[in-house]
Amino acid sequence: MVLAGVPVQVLCTPPVPKREDRAFFLPRNRSPEDLFSLWNRGIQLDEEGRYSLTPEHMAMDIAKSVPKGIIWDAFCGCGGNAIAFARQPHITKVIATDIDKDRLDMAKHNAQIYGVAQKIDFRCMDIRNTQVKDVFVFADPPWGEGDDFLQSMRIWFQEKYCKGMIKLPVYLAVPEDSPIRIYCTKEGYPSFMIERWG
Repeated sequence: MVLAGVPVQVLCTPPVPKREDRAFFLPRNRSPEDLFSLWNRGIQLDEEGRYSLTPEHMAMDIAKSVPKGIIWDAFCGCGGNAIAFARQPHITKVIATDIDKDRLDMAKHNAQIYGVAQKIDFRCMDIRNTQVKDVFVFADPPWGEGDDFLQSMRIWFQEKYCKGMIKLPVYLAVPEDSPIRIYCTKEGYPSFMIERWG
């Protein structure tokens, strides 16, 4: 744990049983520039995007770790991850889908600001009714739908696609042998995890 910028280790005797505290994981002290470095050039973002968007430096880190070829960003929202994928030279094409046309329009606009719109195929669609073939899938499903929905999305993607990643809240239960990477806020709070398969 980090408290006021200082690493803190707490030892208790007798040991205190583990207890889940979801509020610990939710601080969102982020500036617009954390989300998009080109914020001042006219980036468009709604309140849901402001809360859920992967900060740019984290999105770039994720994008560097995907295989070369075509990437499908299944819930692209306002475009943070799709833009990061498109900025990678080893990625030839990004298919960015969202069910919300307004948010997809924001993603297109934001991709134009970054100069990568020509590398992204934007599609307004419900992912549950369509299957994109021969891609590495990246999924960041809406967390507000609840833990059961997130678990169902984990299972759905892993059954339908042989390789991919999913962005999940750090408190969500995943199998012990799942390869995950945890991303933290600049204050040191766990922010989200990426589970990878294939």
